[in-house]
Amino acid sequence: MKKLLVFLVIFSSILSFSFMVQPLVQNIEAKPGEEVEVQYVMSNTTKVKEDINLNITGVFINEKKDGWVLDQNYSRSAANWIEYNPNITLLPNEKTTQKFKVKVPFGTAGSYFAAFNFSSNAPVTSGQVAYKMNFLTVVQILVSGQGSKEKITVSSATPTLIKENGELLGINLDLDVKNPSDWVSSVWGRIDVKSDQLRKILASIDIPEENGTFVSPKKGKSLNYKINKLLPPGDYKIQMALSYGYHKYYFGKTTYESTFTVPAEIEKNRKSLFLSTDLKELYTKIEKRNSSRGLQVNPKNLTLNILNNDYVEAIVTPRINATFNPKGSDNNFNRLINPKFVQIRPLRDIRARPYTERGNSLRIMADYRRANLENLKGEYYGSLELSAKGELKDKTLTKNLTVPIIIDFGDNTYKFNSNATFEASTLLINVENKGNSRVKFDASIFVMNSKTGEKIGDDINLKNLIVYPNCSYTLKQDINKIGDADKIIIKYKYLDGFDTNGNQLYSEKTSEIKIK
Repeated sequence: MKKLLVFLVIFSSILSFSFMVQPLVQNIEAKPGEEVEVQYVMSNTTKVKEDINLNITGVFINEKKDGWVLDQNYSRSAANWIEYNPNITLLPNEKTTQKFKVKVPFGTAGSYFAAFNFSSNAPVTSGQVAYKMNFLTVVQILVSGQGSKEKITVSSATPTLIKENGELLGINLDLDVKNPSDWVSSVWGRIDVKSDQLRKILASIDIPEENGTFVSPKKGKSLNYKINKLLPPGDYKIQMALSYGYHKYYFGKTTYESTFTVPAEIEKNRKSLFLSTDLKELYTKIEKRNSSRGLQVNPKNLTLNILNNDYVEAIVTPRINATFNPKGSDNNFNRLINPKFVQIRPLRDIRARPYTERGNSLRIMADYRRANLENLKGEYYGSLELSAKGELKDKTLTKNLTVPIIIDFGDNTYKFNSNATFEASTLLINVENKGNSRVKFDASIFVMNSKTGEKIGDDINLKNLIVYPNCSYTLKQDINKIGDADKIIIKYKYLDGFDTNGNQLYSEKTSEIKIK
């Protein structure tokens, strides 16, 4: 069974570490009345003295979302068992082992938890950013004995149709589970959606043991699963067969069943089929090689599967589109695939039967053997367009899907530039790419008071952004909480090439904007 999930929580956005704490999680076995020890290896990674504050409190797994909840009054808290000095000093470059005695009371059994919160006493400066850092570590004390091993139960299961712009996108299933026992437990198993009328299971969710969700003792947990299928109107049963437990200490099984109805009126407003593809993009790299006849390449095959998660059969018509208009191109983008060399083989309509995920495959061949390879460097772009139709009673449902095609000829260049301004509580970040291949990047934004070194408000993290070759555009980010802030720090992390093994290499840069 997978280990108890533990989060390293850094309340400030950390750009570098002034001190380190290891390990982040400890599971310690003990007997009632025994004295055991918790140890941490702490390192000062700077050339100055580091004063660290320590607070120990009870902690349990958040019942609504990921993470932990600190609670000194938690009934399974071990915080009061631990002797500690709240002030720790590390000399420059010092590495030391901190030891804490834990006196386990008699009459205890089961899982008990304590959170060690290590925090820097003063702001640490890294480049242009000053911050305070926290390490939150969690210790579980496993006290031998029977303890309460009451059964974990499902108290409710609520299915909700997912709608967006009037269209159906599957079903959300919200579960509430309760753990009345004295032991932490993981929950996993299988959930089936069954139609008695159709005499079959229409949807299933398999939750492997290694992907189970942990529930603290004497607490509950809200679980959410998405059923990526549309169900026809009718009555259904949700049948659950779940397992629970933690290592050798606690194990059992529980079942739950509930019913729900998909109303007939959902079909009145249906316009779209519920189709998707197994790939979000079609990418291939064309390897060039020198020969006596010049540069040569081999054809490349790309395969895509159409996933029909609808109860309506669909006829899908594919075509290659040799146009591409990425953000910031001003409709003047010229790094396009050549449709003479990128073709669907064979070109035919695809019959996607209800609830089929395989067999609806499409093959695309990229054959540039007759192209002028000398002039092809970097990435070229196009798209696969899929137009689908399906009949539902007296109307036709449709769905149009676009899958980007990226043909990479090597000799890639990545030339990422950025600049930012601040106008009337809006941060404007202009990004551009003067290379021949797309640049993937993240941007982290910190609003700071430079005099105190404190952050104002929460960090803003912009993730998984892309700027395509010869494109530029402006990101707009509202900065509503200014207070005593006088500057904004922006940290970029962007793709800057590949090593000899094909691993992505990233560069980082930081910029500062004065706002007062």
